[in-house]
Amino acid sequence: MIKALFTYDYGSEKMKRIEDLGYEILIRNENTVVYEDEFDDVEVLVCYNPFLTLDISFMKKLKWIQLSSIGIDQIPKDIVLARNIIVTNNKGGYSIPMGEWIVLKMLEMIKNSREFYEKQKERKWKIDTSILELFNKTVTFIGTGTIAQEAAKRLRGFDVKLLGVNTKGRKVDYFDECYSLSEIKR
Repeated sequence: MIKALFTYDYGSEKMKRIEDLGYEILIRNENTVVYEDEFDDVEVLVCYNPFLTLDISFMKKLKWIQLSSIGIDQIPKDIVLARNIIVTNNKGGYSIPMGEWIVLKMLEMIKNSREFYEKQKERKWKIDTSILELFNKTVTFIGTGTIAQEAAKRLRGFDVKLLGVNTKGRKVDYFDECYSLSEIKR
């Protein structure tokens, strides 16, 4: 049986499914976890960033760190490299909700929703002719990773022209055109 330390409880149903795969699960709080003797034989760490309080150098059998984040900057790189610990992240895990959030915020801005709601609270029913449409606009993303792709996919329904900027200008799904960073005038 493989011992895994989780710094977040994903709920009894999900944790049970992981146990059924042959894992013994320990759960500790992300913000307060410190090394315990019970962690001696932990092989898997599932976390976001417990590294401010948890010294993984004591976890001699640790083989794999699964981060719930997209970024990996928080890991203690020196220990991970010295011990050949596998690090995986959650690339794409937040792409759909973040893509939807981007569309929401674009609509809030272009429709001036904050002012609309304020007027509604004040019971002012005056037409606002400054409200715009997304239709036929050009939207540019600096970066064409999974979050931008999910936002672009959702924006397609608004008939916008979608431009993307990435390192090499490579074509990316859902974008009409992509440009390299070097093509941006500074």
